[in-house]
Amino acid sequence: EQALGHTDKIDERSDIYSLGVVLYEILTGRLPFSARTIKELISDVIYESPKPIRDVEPGVPLELAAICERAMRKSPAERYASAKELAEEVTRFQSGALVDAYAYSTTDLFSRFLQRYRSVLIVGVAAITLVAVVTGVYVFQITGARNDALEQQRIARGEAANARQGESDARKAEAETRR
Repeated sequence: EQALGHTDKIDERSDIYSLGVVLYEILTGRLPFSARTIKELISDVIYESPKPIRDVEPGVPLELAAICERAMRKSPAERYASAKELAEEVTRFQSGALVDAYAYSTTDLFSRFLQRYRSVLIVGVAAITLVAVVTGVYVFQITGARNDALEQQRIARGEAANARQGESDARKAEAETRR
């Protein structure tokens, strides 16, 4: 707004742009625009976009780069409404909360979930594994006991059949002896 000479449009969002420039310099170690003359610099500010932060400094976190880029948007309506809103966004970034300026992918959200709840997930997986192992051992023992009981029943039936056959044979022998 200042570079275009639209003094009637200068407001808090113009200051947000300036804060974005300062943040850009902090993150990259250089100004977003470099020109030999003031005229070239004003033209660059009006018509050009600064080199993307991650192209200049790849180690800058994506969310922080997105915050800075939103603060430096050409259209005032696309910038943060106030310095307080910008500060809240930076605070969300610092605390690990989701940042409005960054478009998270499903993979990003899943990765953040895993990082945030890693210890709970590890304990949960360990508990589920323990329950599965104990259940498996218990089922194995029950199956073994059942098989043993069935074998004992089979043996007992065989012995009972043998006993009945023995009794039958004894009765036949006794009957023959009587005859």
